[in-house]
Amino acid sequence: MSKILASILLLAGCAAPGGLHQDADAFPEVTSAFQILVQECPPKARLVNVTVGDPGPFLRGVTTNPAPGCFDIIIESSLEPWSKQETLCHEWAHVLVSEAGPVNCDDHGPLWGVAYAECYRALWGD
Repeated sequence: MSKILASILLLAGCAAPGGLHQDADAFPEVTSAFQILVQECPPKARLVNVTVGDPGPFLRGVTTNPAPGCFDIIIESSLEPWSKQETLCHEWAHVLVSEAGPVNCDDHGPLWGVAYAECYRALWGD
């Protein structure tokens, strides 16, 4: 079973709850990365849920867009702490470039690359 790690509610209107969940302490490396990304690379989305669990076969992470302005990120729980952070960085970039429409998880084009670079710099500097 997946644990909801953290979510941020930027505007009203999403069905899922916002805020930092109690079990976030179980994954401090993801919690700290999440907090930095929210501050340094804020999404326009109303809600971003981050879950550590099972994103699916052969995936380190996945981003879905279940409702307009709402995104779910799932990060593989068996990854090393640094890899969980990098995966969150990768998936956060998908949120940043996909806020205008459905998430295309195969889209790693130039806009995604710029967004990923911004997220990477926010987490690890130049």
